[in-house]
Amino acid sequence: MEDARSNDEDFLRAKADLELVLAAFPDEVQISKIGNVSEDGELFSFPLKFEMHLKTTSDKDDVGVESITLAIVKMEIHRGYPSKSGIFLSGYRIIGSSKKVPKKYVEDVMSIIRQTSKECLENEEEGALSCCLAAQQVWDEFKEEQRRQIEETILKTSIEVEVEQVDVDINWITGKDDNVGFITDRKSTFQAFVCRINSEDMALRAVNNLINGNSKLQRATHNMFAYRFSIEHENGNKMLVHDNDDDGEAGAGSKLAELLALRKEDGILVLVARW
Repeated sequence: MEDARSNDEDFLRAKADLELVLAAFPDEVQISKIGNVSEDGELFSFPLKFEMHLKTTSDKDDVGVESITLAIVKMEIHRGYPSKSGIFLSGYRIIGSSKKVPKKYVEDVMSIIRQTSKECLENEEEGALSCCLAAQQVWDEFKEEQRRQIEETILKTSIEVEVEQVDVDINWITGKDDNVGFITDRKSTFQAFVCRINSEDMALRAVNNLINGNSKLQRATHNMFAYRFSIEHENGNKMLVHDNDDDGEAGAGSKLAELLALRKEDGILVLVARW
C-alpha cells in the first residue's frame, strides 16, 4: 500500500509539473498521442510522454507559401519522479529543411536538458518546466544567431556603391565582390571604403558623393572617415594635411587617423560605415 501510495504521489507531482509546462509553453509543448493517454487526452499512468516543438524563422517559397522548420525534442517522465527519476530524453527529429537546423544546435538543446534534469534530480525537484525553459533559452540564442546571419548575408549582397561618377577624379574602392572589407562584431556590421585624394576639397567631395549616392550608407548608424595627404611647396618642403570625422561614433575618426599615420599613408581617404 505504501509503494502504491508513493507511486500515486509521484504521478500526481509529475502530472502537475507537466501541466505547468503546458501552461508556460502552450504552442511549443504537446502531450504525445502515443503512450498512456486516454481517448479524451487525459494522462493516467507512467510514463508521461511529451514533445517540445522548437521553431526556426519562417521562410516563403517561390509561390509565397510560408514554411517553418521544426526541431521536435521528445521527453518522458518515469516512475519515481522527481526524487529517483528525472526527465528522460527519448530522441528528436527535424521536420523541414535539416540545413536550417544544424545538428549541433539540437545537440546543444539535448545537452542542456540532460544537465538541467540532473541538477533537478540531485535536489529532488520537479524538472520538466526547468528543462523546457533551459531548452528554449538555448534555442532562442540559436535563432538570434540565425537572424544575424541572415541580416548579414542580405547586407553583404545588397550593399553596392551606387555613386554616379560626377567627379571623374574620384574612385572609391570596396571589397563588396568577395566580402573583403566586411567585419561583424557582436550585433554590428562594418564595411570599409578607400579612395585616393590629393586635396581637402577632393576628400570632402568624395565623402559626399559616396554617401549621397548610396541609400544603404544613408541608413548606416555612423559613417566615420579620416584622410591624410601631403602638399609640396615650391621650395621642395612638404606639408602634411590630415583630418577626421567621428559622425557620432566617439573616437572612431581619430582611430582611423592613427591607423593612416602608422601606415604612413599619403593621399588616402578611408570611410567606415557601421550598421
